[in-house]
Amino acid sequence: MKISRIEAINHVLPSKLKVAAYCRVSTASDAQHESLEAQKIHYESFIRKNPEWEFAGIYCDFGITGTKADCRDGLQAMLSDCRRGKISHILTKSISRFSRNTSDCLSLVRELLDIGVTIYFEKENIDTGSMESELLLSVHEKSDENAQRIRTLQELLNQNGEKRDILRKLRS
Repeated sequence: MKISRIEAINHVLPSKLKVAAYCRVSTASDAQHESLEAQKIHYESFIRKNPEWEFAGIYCDFGITGTKADCRDGLQAMLSDCRRGKISHILTKSISRFSRNTSDCLSLVRELLDIGVTIYFEKENIDTGSMESELLLSVHEKSDENAQRIRTLQELLNQNGEKRDILRKLRS
């Protein structure tokens, strides 16, 4: 009688995706605080409901502009955890919540991709895990920057118009 040895097959279950969220509001008003709290509740619930995801935390910055990454403690803490392998995917409301500076945004996205971390920008429906995402990010970032410049110019023009009206009234 011949005996055959059957090797055991190790079934390795795929590990869950370690998902975190990043939230930011730029002003410290009560309304913005409520917005931040709503974002935190939404993302924690959304992440925990997905059976293929492991909740890796919510990182926030309150009352801080998005133009400089190094000034945002919540963002820096999240980046540090990404570098330590604690996070593999990030959810955020929009590109402008993540960064308002094109070069910072692209630099952070590239760094995170290099260490295997992807970002999903909900409003723009962009996942940095796809090939065309960097181009889309650049276009969106430039559009946002140009829109902000236009708003600033419009405010200046309105202020100048009001000043002209006041000067005309004073002269007459």
